[in-house]
Amino acid sequence: MKINLVKFTVITFVTGIFFSMTTTLAAKVEVKLIEPKKFHDAEVTGKSRGQSIEDVEAALTSLFQAASKGVIKDSENLIVEVTDLDLAGYMERAWKNTGKDIRIVKDNDRYRLEFRYQLTDSDGKVLKEGEQKIKEFLRNVPVRKAHNSPQLVSYMQDDVEEWLEKSFK
Repeated sequence: MKINLVKFTVITFVTGIFFSMTTTLAAKVEVKLIEPKKFHDAEVTGKSRGQSIEDVEAALTSLFQAASKGVIKDSENLIVEVTDLDLAGYMERAWKNTGKDIRIVKDNDRYRLEFRYQLTDSDGKVLKEGEQKIKEFLRNVPVRKAHNSPQLVSYMQDDVEEWLEKSFK
């Protein structure tokens, strides 16, 4: 019985060390919204301002995490602090007397994403930092794709990927 307890303890310890090593080796991308209530436009159809901010932060986090794969090394961490945002389109209030707001997005709409960034290594040493403004027209995006969904900011994907490639490869 004593030997089984020792084996269990050793296996648990080794597994814990292995797990902590594998989780620290994966690239970490963190997105923070800085004073989001001051953003030009971060409202999502059918959501309160607070819930819209949470949804936009989650969508931007997913976007940057996906776009950074293969660009940011596994041993590096990227922190993105969004300082202003203007989503494509505009909010139309109380659409057709339903009491629900709706985002109107047209092919020639622009969006803007302003942020600070910091790339660090596994020891926390700053490798690169700066500020970036992405201001673009929608490109080849079906109007409904920008509607309230997990694809909330998917139209930014190409521009974020392009920025990451130019900045970190």
